[in-house]
Amino acid sequence: MVVKDEIDDIPQWIIHHRLVGFDQIIIYGNGATDGSADLIDAMAAEFHVEHILWPTPEGRPVPKLVYEDCLRRFGGAYDWIAFLDADEYLVPADPESHIGSLLEQHRDHSAIAINWLIFGSSDAPNTNGLLNTETFLNRAEDQFSANRNVKSIIQPSRTIECVNPHAFVCDGPYFTLDNEMVEWASEGLGVVPDGKVVVGSWRIHHYMIRSHDHWRRRLVRGNDSKGAEWDEVFRHHDRNEIEDLTALPLAARVREVMTEREIWSLIETHRTDKSDRRTPVPDAAMQLVAEPIQIPTIALVAGTDLDAEKLRSVESSAVADAVSDDDQLWTQSGLPVAPSVECHLDTLSSTLVRGWAVNFADAETPLVMHIIIDGANVAAVPCLIERQDVRAAGYPSARVGFEFTLERRFFNAQTHRLEFQTVSGEVIRISTPDEKLEFYDFSEKWKPAVRSLVDGMHEGVIKGWVLREEQDHAWLGGCNIVVTSNGTHVANIKANRNRGDVGKAMGADVNCGFEFLPPIAFRKAHPQAFRFFLAPYDIELTGSPYTTSFVSDGNEAALLDLNDTLDRLYVEMTRLRRQVKTMLPKHVHNLSDYDTWARTYLEALRTRVEKERYARSRNLKTFEIARSEPLVSIVCPTWRPKISDFCAAVESVIAQTLQSWELILIDDGSQMPDLTAQIDAFTKRDPRIRVIRRMKNVGISAATNAGMRAARGDWLAFFDHDDLLVPVALELMVSEAQRTGAKLLYSDEDKIDDNGYYSEPAFKTDWNYRLLLGCNYICHLVMLDRATMKQVGFLNPKYNGAQDHDYLLRVSEVLRPDEIHHVPEVLYHWRKSETSTASSTSAKQYAVDAGVYAITDHLARRGKSAEVTSFNDSTWYKVHWKMEQQPKITIIIPYKEQIKTTRTCIDCILAGTDYENFDVILVDNWSTSEEAMQFSEEMGQLDNVRVLRVEEEFNYSRINNLAARASDAEFFVLMNNDLFVTDKSWLRTILDEALVDEQVGIVGGKFVYPNRRVQHAGVVLGVGGVACHSHSGIGEDEPGYAARALFAQEVSAVTAACLLIRADIYWQVGGLDEQHLAVAFNDVDLCLKVRLAGYKVVWTPEFLAEHHESLSRGSDEIRPEKEARFFHEMQTMIERYGDYLKNDPFYSKHFTLEHRPFFDLRDLLIVPDVARRSTPMTLNPPLAHMDAAD
Repeated sequence: MVVKDEIDDIPQWIIHHRLVGFDQIIIYGNGATDGSADLIDAMAAEFHVEHILWPTPEGRPVPKLVYEDCLRRFGGAYDWIAFLDADEYLVPADPESHIGSLLEQHRDHSAIAINWLIFGSSDAPNTNGLLNTETFLNRAEDQFSANRNVKSIIQPSRTIECVNPHAFVCDGPYFTLDNEMVEWASEGLGVVPDGKVVVGSWRIHHYMIRSHDHWRRRLVRGNDSKGAEWDEVFRHHDRNEIEDLTALPLAARVREVMTEREIWSLIETHRTDKSDRRTPVPDAAMQLVAEPIQIPTIALVAGTDLDAEKLRSVESSAVADAVSDDDQLWTQSGLPVAPSVECHLDTLSSTLVRGWAVNFADAETPLVMHIIIDGANVAAVPCLIERQDVRAAGYPSARVGFEFTLERRFFNAQTHRLEFQTVSGEVIRISTPDEKLEFYDFSEKWKPAVRSLVDGMHEGVIKGWVLREEQDHAWLGGCNIVVTSNGTHVANIKANRNRGDVGKAMGADVNCGFEFLPPIAFRKAHPQAFRFFLAPYDIELTGSPYTTSFVSDGNEAALLDLNDTLDRLYVEMTRLRRQVKTMLPKHVHNLSDYDTWARTYLEALRTRVEKERYARSRNLKTFEIARSEPLVSIVCPTWRPKISDFCAAVESVIAQTLQSWELILIDDGSQMPDLTAQIDAFTKRDPRIRVIRRMKNVGISAATNAGMRAARGDWLAFFDHDDLLVPVALELMVSEAQRTGAKLLYSDEDKIDDNGYYSEPAFKTDWNYRLLLGCNYICHLVMLDRATMKQVGFLNPKYNGAQDHDYLLRVSEVLRPDEIHHVPEVLYHWRKSETSTASSTSAKQYAVDAGVYAITDHLARRGKSAEVTSFNDSTWYKVHWKMEQQPKITIIIPYKEQIKTTRTCIDCILAGTDYENFDVILVDNWSTSEEAMQFSEEMGQLDNVRVLRVEEEFNYSRINNLAARASDAEFFVLMNNDLFVTDKSWLRTILDEALVDEQVGIVGGKFVYPNRRVQHAGVVLGVGGVACHSHSGIGEDEPGYAARALFAQEVSAVTAACLLIRADIYWQVGGLDEQHLAVAFNDVDLCLKVRLAGYKVVWTPEFLAEHHESLSRGSDEIRPEKEARFFHEMQTMIERYGDYLKNDPFYSKHFTLEHRPFFDLRDLLIVPDVARRSTPMTLNPPLAHMDAAD
């Protein structure tokens, strides 16, 4: 944005565009003189504004030069940049839309063109304290000529140059909101032809002229001499044909933010010309300044005669009086006006309505007035109170005052109308300095009368008391108090301590006292001011602020100073770590240059195995055992291979460093003389190679079975006729079999093309049965012991196309999980040629169907009822369990304030869950707002919802544990209040994952941001120190690495944003750690404790929900005390789990722990090549169990 002297408009423009989702606001300031430059700087940090001073001699920068400078400065930092002026607002048709969703739809486009919508003045002389988007609600018709102009949202990386303020030259065409290529008019780029204006899901509201007042000031500011011409411009653009209220919902949110952040006051603070004040502080903002509301002071006029001037009809925005032929005044609604009554309203608040009224026709008789609220007569009030100030002003009587209290129900922040009438039904008008009103509208929140005192420092703490008056005039204690310092929330405290002295003196509740000792982070050796407020009413207590130092002892002061120093060091260490990582030369390989990494890796692997072999040979006993190495039978069915690829495959077997092998070639009726000759040559060359020839082709299953029957080895390995084995493959597999005692082993693999180029590595997880149900992730290289082969049997031709998948599922039926071992090394190169399955991107239908049958039959053998379907006609599968049990589930949702978010969360659950046997415990962690109190009462009325109030400082682990103790359910669901479920079967889905396997202790789901980018797809250990979310940032339907984002699978951990856990397991492992992990990593710790206890953690993408994480995350800036707490909790995890965090069994050791998970590869030159831990995980210190009754 380029701007000058727009101090009233800039804040609302900034906040509006931050609310719709922009990450950064970049403003070029052109020598402002009205204080707006300082205002922008004051807002910069909180609202993410970059302010660049760009004065020019002419007083106005050329937009093209500014835009080009912006591209140079910021083009590399942002994916998209929108170029708008201060009078242009990007507005979504749906107020809940986020700009990210629009950009995601256009991610393949260079630029987006959005047409102007010209808004007129709406006949408003000025904004009168309203926002532009609230004032100007009428616009031109869609195809108005000026609306042909567009503004641009561009991808800087694809932008070549700026042509004009409206358009850029990019490496591709512009697209409209309708996803159509933009057609430019003859006038050039930036203008569309007549009739081509697009009004879509987003639009640019162009408040070009705004009000008459604004236009005049604009001309004066620009010293424009062409007044007549500019008048014509105003008239041409003052188009008001269509009422357009699209911007109003966002305008309400903008106003709310401006009020909460005190932006109105900030504007006045920085305004240089106070006489040019054009933004009246709105009523809502005034209410924050002083309570009760004061009606403007009314001048008192001496004398008793009411002359014509005094009784003249005053026209206001709401009322117009009319005088009949007999001088009777009437309201527009047809009610008579009491002409001889003068009424003044001094105060209107939730505790008192006060004023005075006199009837000049009978001044000695006190007037009786009827109080009318919203058309209903609620009370009759006599004016009997002595008001000597009124008598002193010359009025005939002092007994004219009235005071009364309205019912609390009228102070609910909604607009209500107050009217006064005489006993005969005449309307009593309310006098103000400028007019007489038939009624007075008010919209206040109820606030009680308060008696309080901050006594001061006693015995090392600040003491005080507070009482609030209820409408029955009882003075009650037990109040909630919010403590702040320098505008920062410090603590919530409860005023419920016994203060018998106060109770006796006030005739009130004795339990009204409080004591306050601040957290360590707020205990300083120097004096600090603490402010105390009664919540939820924001009423400051008498004696507040109170300034003191909590440190009197020298040693304590020294320790606190040391603690402050450590806190600063934590922050500085974090900053330096980030800076060092940014500055260090990066030599990080990734999947894009896997070939280069693989060549270094394969050489390092060979060297490591040689060293291990040498180390074994130094031990004579081990050497003697090695002389009787087990025989490995390599079964290789062959059918019409490319001869060169076949020869390379056999040569890779001959090159094995393990010598005790046999290769069984099964020629499945190839009828290829050159293949027959080559096989004969190999059998003559090496007696370890044998051949089985079949006269006709019988298929891969039968051919493989022939080889399995002929095998003599202790182990069987399966090998395709054109693939390659790494030279140390068999040696390493046998070594791992001997080390672990496993009976089925499988390795990692990659692909190789005809040029010898390595690509597409399959870095696999350790044994993952749930993942195997979705896809054959094991594939190559597989080695099986002979005894297990005899137990399982042979391949079943019924499942041709998925025969290996079926066989692995059958093996899983007879082996324990600890008898299946993953060797995390690339030992197999899958040939990628035109005819190989490695190059195929599609699956034959018979193979798809075979996979469905194989998984279905396997589950039937296990007694599991399920429906198996193919994923997009591929050999990827979904399993939909059909469980019938309906155990009780308690959904636990902590919250503090954020009522709109929490309400959406609970509404989604109650309206969007088809499982019936559940209840909800909402844990209110000491909310103090009136809205929160009303929400709590409302929720408490629902049958299956309870509200548990926890008046303690935030400890996520503890508040969940407290809620769990209050439940008798068999399962708990821990859920964040900013997670919104969207699928009615969500609860049934995750419950079935737990019910189908009694070893499943925890189940989590796939969560996406509102822009449909993935926020959570499981947790990976070790990345970033402790853990990170898997596949964060990819599209909702993107498969992720090895399609891991599409399949249900076992993982090390899932986020507690929403997870299901068996209640008995929750208590068995001690629940969440409320002592050491109050805020961070408690969910990861819980999952690891569950795994340590022998249970599984399963993640399923079939439970998909929307996570509005940014709603509850708060500022990205970590305060020192939070940084210190985070550091300690991270250290707790590292000390407790040690190297296990670096060896996630479901995340390959070949991926980095420092950079992008599932993409960046481990630096082989820095990180030593160490094998994965095989020792059981242990906790340090030992796990202390917690009883549910504790």
